[in-house]
Amino acid sequence: MIAGRLRYQVIFLQDIESRSETGAAVKEFAPFVTVRADVRDLKSELRFMSQSFNSIVTKQLYLRHIDGLEAGMRFEFDGVMYQTEKPLDKKGTRRELEILASEVVDA
Repeated sequence: MIAGRLRYQVIFLQDIESRSETGAAVKEFAPFVTVRADVRDLKSELRFMSQSFNSIVTKQLYLRHIDGLEAGMRFEFDGVMYQTEKPLDKKGTRRELEILASEVVDA
């Protein structure tokens, strides 16, 4: 991995479940880690439908290996929220990760 390509700052958010005043479960996202990453847009011919979420993958991240990153975490980039797919360690060296992500659209 070339460090010069890690030019963008990305904030990963972790899902935290808390209780409201009425005792109902509330799903919130709190900062997990801030990292430097290479963020790339996927071209239209490289986009594919995720079978588990029915969403279109629109971003591809490359970053140094970090323990604790999981599928379903969110990250913020340029003011837009994205939800991650499972992080991939393609080389198996625990040095770098590739993460595919789709834009979060809250209804």
